[in-house]
Amino acid sequence: MDDDELAKRFANDNPLATFSIYTQAQYDALERTRDQLRSYCPLVGADGIVSAAAFREYYDLFWLWTLGAYEVLRTMAAHPGCFSGEAFSRILSLKMQAANLRVPFAKQELRGQKRGAANRFYSENSIKGVENGLTFVINDQHIESEQFMDEVLRGMRAIQPEDIVKEMPINRPPKTL
Repeated sequence: MDDDELAKRFANDNPLATFSIYTQAQYDALERTRDQLRSYCPLVGADGIVSAAAFREYYDLFWLWTLGAYEVLRTMAAHPGCFSGEAFSRILSLKMQAANLRVPFAKQELRGQKRGAANRFYSENSIKGVENGLTFVINDQHIESEQFMDEVLRGMRAIQPEDIVKEMPINRPPKTL
């Protein structure tokens, strides 16, 4: 297989790399972390008791996963000209979905809350269920961690090579002889 075929195969298998090799690497990290989180489930044992160690590991990694997923989507959303219209719409939708959980996790306030206003943050990190992952209720919206991660990754995985119009604009050093 020649270099052109290898490059085409890599781009087909890793479409986000056409946008940015770093975005592809970050997506891959999200996938690996997702797999690790899945290994902690169910958090409730056969005896009906929540494993404190598994709960802590799961919560910590899920918090970081959420922040990372939002940042990957934010970077992609900052470059609308790099994606097809349909892919970009999907990116924006996923980013908004991730923001609903990311803002409370990162800022300890609810998304859209005015600065200086009385904080309605009481439900931010309230875990309403511990079954196969965690269930949060934020602004009366139920967010199940396992479903949330799968939806975000499925949406990002749906981006195909033809959805990448051009790579993310970057400044490159001048070529030297």
